[in-house]
Amino acid sequence: MKKYAIYTVCEISEDMDFGCEERPADVQRMAVVTLTDPKGASLQVKQPDDMLYEREIEEGDSVYFDLDGQLQKFHIIEEIENNLRGMADEKNAAFQRKLTPGIAPERFLGTRVPALRSYAKELAKQSPDGCMVFLETLPHPYYDEDLLHAILLGGIKEFDRCAAHVEAFLPYIDNWAVCDTLRPAVFKKNTERLLPKVQEWVASKKTYICRFGVGMLLSYYLDETFAPEYLALPAAVSSEEYYVNMMITWYYATALAKQWESTIPYLQENRLPVWVHNKTIQKARESCRITEEQKEYLKGLQRRR
Repeated sequence: MKKYAIYTVCEISEDMDFGCEERPADVQRMAVVTLTDPKGASLQVKQPDDMLYEREIEEGDSVYFDLDGQLQKFHIIEEIENNLRGMADEKNAAFQRKLTPGIAPERFLGTRVPALRSYAKELAKQSPDGCMVFLETLPHPYYDEDLLHAILLGGIKEFDRCAAHVEAFLPYIDNWAVCDTLRPAVFKKNTERLLPKVQEWVASKKTYICRFGVGMLLSYYLDETFAPEYLALPAAVSSEEYYVNMMITWYYATALAKQWESTIPYLQENRLPVWVHNKTIQKARESCRITEEQKEYLKGLQRRR
């Protein structure tokens, strides 16, 4: 994963490489830019003088190198936040606060998810460098930015790059909505390569990393890539966290609909915690993908607390 380091412009001076000789007319005018990184280390680079002028890069500005090795003014985060504020909806923000308790109220702008998805496509197309800077600038102050981050990751087409970004982002996820929005399409095409990571995530003691791992099992490993041994992974999780246990519940309820014969022993043999066991039965019996006979049978497997 390429890191977009942010530098401060300390000095911009004329390139004197030609000494007493005049610069040939066909040679681009260059400037020497002295930069410092966040740790205080300095470096000098040559940049086209006209480009610096066009981009309004001046001493004191924050900058980064784009994919072409040229300096860009660092204002993408401010632009993104301003655009999100322009899409803000206070009524929706109030609704989102109720759905995701425990998050500071001021973090919600109220941007609607369809608008975020449209904006993500526009941003990825018009400013790929800006997207990369945004993805590497963590944590984000707004919940809406976290959602945007998850949506942008979903569109990355290179498996290794996507996986690296997901790993970097997971520790900052602090709610179920962002966690469940993060569903990279490239993972579905690379389930064999993804599996070791899924196993690590499911075993994590961090609530939303674990939830994400179980969500990956639910999304990508219950159909043609299914193997009975995968069912044991969520069963091994020991957690008191509601948002972990609820995802495990959804996993087994979906597994009953898709892989009944392999899954039903987990209920018959009481392999799951009582709450997860009973909630799985409840959700499965509410599903239209379970037959009436199966629903009646599941009813008889309920356990007393």
